[in-house]
Amino acid sequence: MLLRSTLPLIACVALASCADDGPTLPQVSRSQLVAALTADAAAQLDANGQFVFDAPVPDGSATWVTEAEARRLALAFWKTFEADARAIAADDRGAPIARDVQVCPRTFFAESGYEPFAPELVRAFRRTFGAVWLVGLCSGSEQQVAIAVAVESTDLVIDANGHVQDVSSGDFLLAGVMPGTSIPTEPEYGAVFVSTRSKRLVAGVPRLRRNAGRAGAFSAVWTYELDLPSTFVGANSGVARSRSTIGVGKWSSATDVRMLDENTDDAGLPREETFEFVVNGESASAVVTRRADVPARWEPVVWRKP
Repeated sequence: MLLRSTLPLIACVALASCADDGPTLPQVSRSQLVAALTADAAAQLDANGQFVFDAPVPDGSATWVTEAEARRLALAFWKTFEADARAIAADDRGAPIARDVQVCPRTFFAESGYEPFAPELVRAFRRTFGAVWLVGLCSGSEQQVAIAVAVESTDLVIDANGHVQDVSSGDFLLAGVMPGTSIPTEPEYGAVFVSTRSKRLVAGVPRLRRNAGRAGAFSAVWTYELDLPSTFVGANSGVARSRSTIGVGKWSSATDVRMLDENTDDAGLPREETFEFVVNGESASAVVTRRADVPARWEPVVWRKP
């Protein structure tokens, strides 16, 4: 079954979700957020005290679905495969999925961890490892399901019954969401988190980037620009380095949010990866390149007092 075949890709980050009486999502107030931002960054908040994200620009390798289209596709995907999707998401979260789930108010764009793909790369690989929209399904204010919608899914059609047609591998990925968490981490919480721990101000709207190395869509990491460089020490490498950009993401569990930076032990790893596949019964391959601003591997870091 298509849904079950996607499960190994998300197992390391398939985050189970919450019952209605479960832990609440970590919240930050508008005043806390403004205190963590430069004046220019604070000016980019909306009336709800949330970051406003520009619409993504296609990389030129294909046309992309819009945020509104991705939201419709995610809901149609859920309706089409609901029995299996509900079972998988409930297994992730360790509790049933509410019957009344609807698309959450916010949708996030996760950039690909790779440079634009060559035309010969097959559909499944392009969509599995390319940019995605991360669409949540909520019961009330609680996110219970995350659905990644490949941005290249422009050929999918929703029929009169609200079902999506001709779904193939890579078009969607699914995960349940753990109590007290969200997929991805709320960007405002991440801004206050990194500002508090780096002793710096966040200087702009964060960017959500997927990892390379065939990582799943739900392991994408927020990156934050700081107003001034700060010194961080790697928990694994022990190397201290000055950084003006730092990542924030989950590490050992869904609730273990950390500041993240490139693991310098892996800094020399090649950026090229070879994807092998079959076309018309014949073996084929294509070389893909990790983006220069995406590390080969992350590691947790801590701020070092000057």
